[in-house]
Amino acid sequence: NKLEFRIKNMGNDTFTGKLYQHVQQEANQHPEDFKIAVTGPYGRLSVNLRNEKYDTVVLVAGGIGVTPMMSTLHWLYDMKQTNQKLTHVKKVVFIWTVRFEKELNWCTDIVAKISSAPMVFSTDFYVTRPNGERARGTTEGGIEMTNVSFNQVAPANNDWVEHIDESTQKPYYHNTVTDETVWERPATMQDSFSQLSDVREFTAQATGVESPQKWTKGRPKFASLLGRLVADADSTCVLACGPGRMVADVESVSKKKGFDFHKEIFAF
Repeated sequence: NKLEFRIKNMGNDTFTGKLYQHVQQEANQHPEDFKIAVTGPYGRLSVNLRNEKYDTVVLVAGGIGVTPMMSTLHWLYDMKQTNQKLTHVKKVVFIWTVRFEKELNWCTDIVAKISSAPMVFSTDFYVTRPNGERARGTTEGGIEMTNVSFNQVAPANNDWVEHIDESTQKPYYHNTVTDETVWERPATMQDSFSQLSDVREFTAQATGVESPQKWTKGRPKFASLLGRLVADADSTCVLACGPGRMVADVESVSKKKGFDFHKEIFAF
């Protein structure tokens, strides 16, 4: 009994911006006369999720590309809960990469929904610009450094982890206890930690920001990620929607691994 649209406002002079202004004006001034016409859907997936050969379904989204993936995730859950349909599907993996953590709030409802079936559904979230931070000398991306004096009491050796900043490709160092982040390698850091990269999971409790979902900093490495997630699958299909480069990467990995693949990209 509910139909939900997710439309990104791209600015006042764009189609979506004008649509937003029109809806705001008409819905506020004449709510009793405000109506929309709904037609469709048109087209279909190039993979048949009802096909009984698939025991694993992987949904990959980048940014606003989550739109069709999220509705597909809802559908898969509903089908699994209704009259034992799609019994052949044993695992559903939802992978989403966003720029800012607050965007993960879009999936709060579906994560709560699928948590009742953890043996079937799992999520894997990535954030490329935690807290909207910026790299030094750039206008976007990167990490905001904390002003730290190492003359203070040094933390335990195993508290520091090295990462690579995606914008500058420079290493930076994060303290998992104090939540401090610095460009220069701390003198107290153990050598064994210098080879680690973006693998630490963050939560709202750790960062003090909006999303309750666990996530990993950076972009997923699909070759290793898909191999790990579907290692025990008999037959897998992968659906991807998002930026062209991300979708091409997922498609290449899927073809090499012999997975059936469906893609949607934004070509405008």
